[in-house]
Amino acid sequence: MKKNIFIALLALAALLPARAENAAWVKAQTEAKASNKLVLLDFTGSDWCPACIMFHREVLEAPEFIAYSKTNLTVLVVDFPKFYPQSTAQHDANVELVQQFNAANPDGSIGFPVLMIVDADGKELTRQAGYRPGSGAKEFIARVEQLKAEQIKKK
Repeated sequence: MKKNIFIALLALAALLPARAENAAWVKAQTEAKASNKLVLLDFTGSDWCPACIMFHREVLEAPEFIAYSKTNLTVLVVDFPKFYPQSTAQHDANVELVQQFNAANPDGSIGFPVLMIVDADGKELTRQAGYRPGSGAKEFIARVEQLKAEQIKKK
């Protein structure tokens, strides 16, 4: 009897996916597909990385970027804080996204921020390692618009 239960459990386990989908990515992907948007993945150390903090202040919090992203981008912040608590589950989900999008350096470390624009299927269109303070929302929006134009030409 125990052998039959074990075999049944093994068979059931084989039917399950190897790993669960990352809920934050699935939500961002679903929103992007439904709204015909691109996805901005922001791999960040939001509470300790100076360039990350500047990117958030100068771009993500800028009124023109907020207005622009409502119709053009889905933003997914993948955060690795040092000074505020983050659940193990959230940290693990963020590590999974680093691996999924190959956002780490060859040695496995991450130089923050890593900014990636991907389409709704997760295909990388561009990435930027680091942020140059002072470049601001207008420059970032212009780059996204350039990517969108390139995508339209390819179709």
